Amino acid sequence: MTEEQIKELLSRHYVSLIGSRTGFTCTKPDSDYGVDLYAAKVEALVDDTGKIEWIPTGHFLNMQLKASCERVVSSTVPDHFGYQLPVRAYNQLARWWASDPATPFYLIVFLLPDDPAEWLKVTPLELALRKSAYWYRTEPGAVPTQNTSTITIQVSHVNRVGLNFMSERCDEFYT
Repeated sequence: MTEEQIKELLSRHYVSLIGSRTGFTCTKPDSDYGVDLYAAKVEALVDDTGKIEWIPTGHFLNMQLKASCERVVSSTVPDHFGYQLPVRAYNQLARWWASDPATPFYLIVFLLPDDPAEWLKVTPLELALRKSAYWYRTEPGAVPTQNTSTITIQVSHVNRVGLNFMSERCDEFYT
């Protein structure tokens, strides 16, 4: 496998593991329309006999995933990092949010250490996938860029994809 393919798989599984741990089912769409991963919230429904059945809540997140090594990102704005996003990806995000969507759409940037040997560690005590992922969405009113290849977006370090990421994004969007 190429390094890019490995990065892509690690990023998808990182986000999927977080979703699985917090009550979301994550699936890769059959076709590539700019969404790399769907996350659907599920809840326990207890019937009269006490049997638990898991059902979808109707709350979904769409995510576009990107993965990069730390050396590729820049840091010109305090508490942010600059990421070179392909124009097509940025314009999809901008158009999505401008269209008053029924489902939220986020970019997830997974940052890996520069040394591939540090990406994944397995010991008898832990499975460690390094380093971290951050979410981004275009500002309200953002318009597609006229750039021809990439646009530098500023991603806040506050927007780390942690265990509460999916639930918090759904709460913001659906309530």
